[in-house]
Amino acid sequence: MAFPNFLTAFSSSLQSINPFSSPPSSPVFEPAVADVLIVKAILRSFSLPPELTDTIIDYAEYWPHTSATLPGISPACAGRSLEDYFITRTLPLGCLPSSPSTHPSRAPAPPTQGRMKPHIFPLTQSESSKAATAALYSAWAQTSQPRETHPCRKIVFRFRSRDQGWGGDYKDRGTYNGSFTWLDVGRERARVVEENESERVEGSTKYPQQDAHPEEVSESDVEKTLAWNLESVVPPLERDEVPKRSRTSLDLDDRSPTVKLHHPFLPHDKTLQKNRTATEEAKDYTIVWRWDDNIDSESFEAEELEKVGRGKATGNGEFVRSLEVGDVVTLWARARFPGWSITIKDVQVDMFWAV
Repeated sequence: MAFPNFLTAFSSSLQSINPFSSPPSSPVFEPAVADVLIVKAILRSFSLPPELTDTIIDYAEYWPHTSATLPGISPACAGRSLEDYFITRTLPLGCLPSSPSTHPSRAPAPPTQGRMKPHIFPLTQSESSKAATAALYSAWAQTSQPRETHPCRKIVFRFRSRDQGWGGDYKDRGTYNGSFTWLDVGRERARVVEENESERVEGSTKYPQQDAHPEEVSESDVEKTLAWNLESVVPPLERDEVPKRSRTSLDLDDRSPTVKLHHPFLPHDKTLQKNRTATEEAKDYTIVWRWDDNIDSESFEAEELEKVGRGKATGNGEFVRSLEVGDVVTLWARARFPGWSITIKDVQVDMFWAV
């Protein structure tokens, strides 16, 4: 059997094999980390080299994943405070839902009603914070077993979306031209919150007092001890909005600063998906970003992406390939200009990684 044919057959087998013998009528099997490790051990028992084993696993797309879901949200409306609507975020890459790190006393508070207030970290990260953050990443990786520095293999975005159903140029209606409602993908990075950070940085989220200094926490306890939050990478903080030192506690008029994110004003080359212009009927979308995507933003294939409402630079795989343990994928809904609005429902974001 030729090697590509072997991989195709093996891929089909892996997608249907459940190590715990699910009945034939069960849904498509979604492997956990342990399931992937079992299959890799089986392959290695045939004296296959590790590189070939990994190639087979990747070809079969036999990867674990975590999911972020949101069944429905209110519309984001241009001209109001919600013209940039935060929809959802994944767990940090490498962090499993079962991790003690996800406990509300240690994890970031979820945004409410589309409003995401970014956490304000100190301008300079201390050495102890760097070490504690690295220890937290290591603890996550002990459980999720990510392969390589950049283990992400695929991100699947599913959602149902529409605009307000009227407006725009008549010639653009029903197409993706002239659309001013769209979805964007963002990126955050997990970082351990330093002791007494809320007292030193104005606007920083206050967490319960930690039982021990970060450098004193054992590797087995970091997930149960260290508080962490998220630093927005995309969209970035406004350049003129930098963290300020807290004023004295005697200042009774002390208020947190208004921290802003730099959002794009119009759809752009990295837009996930635009809505059809002036179309009341919602459309279901499934968009897959892969680590091995290789569409040049100036190519004919990129122009085809643009015709279906996607950004020309979203088919090159760079975003997926760049993700590391600790990175978070976010999803934003945007609407611009008076009268334009976007309604998003049935959202699910799946992030897959290699083991």
